[in-house]
Amino acid sequence: MVMILFTIEVNIRSMAWINYEYLKQKKMSVYDFMILQTIKQNKYEDREKDIEKICDKCDIFYLEEEGLVEYIKGKKSDSQYKKMRLTSKGESILDDISTAGVLEEDVTMYNWLAKVYKKEGKELGNMAKGKRMLAQFRAESGITKNHLAYLCKEFLNDEEAYKWSQKLEYLFFKAPSAYSTRFDLGESKLYQYYLKNKELFDNKFKRIDNGN
Repeated sequence: MVMILFTIEVNIRSMAWINYEYLKQKKMSVYDFMILQTIKQNKYEDREKDIEKICDKCDIFYLEEEGLVEYIKGKKSDSQYKKMRLTSKGESILDDISTAGVLEEDVTMYNWLAKVYKKEGKELGNMAKGKRMLAQFRAESGITKNHLAYLCKEFLNDEEAYKWSQKLEYLFFKAPSAYSTRFDLGESKLYQYYLKNKELFDNKFKRIDNGN
């Protein structure tokens, strides 16, 4: 593994973070992450030899079955490694693996919200940032899964909160100024909305847990 890491010329920015917990949830290995990253770069530079080396360490058939990898037509003389490319799903998974703190439940929640936003003609903004803010909100507020889905739904349907929910990137947090970009739960309009109606939401969360 060490030899491979030093052999491959990686994109430092993309490899800056590996979300090991998300890898575990997706039942993927570090080698799977490495092959996805290298296949991504294969689109812009020839990484054929590197892909061939890493393929011995990962389950490429699993990646194909999951729809993460595809093959371009290329030339007759090109090997299968040279023709390897990431699908849009593969690109999305790679982005999630490279985003700190994001869990599979955050990705599921984000994808559901993205459908709601698209249906209403609203902007998504930066997806990676949106998922990261969602993950931090979930971790710091303790509001998760069905509880969070219900809170978001009520917030999006609230006329007074309308102006704060126009872009998904800022649904969970929008910095109050250009000099204050770090996530602050107390500054989250969604969390303020929850606190304002805390008794109502907590009672609803209990009913959700009881299947009502």
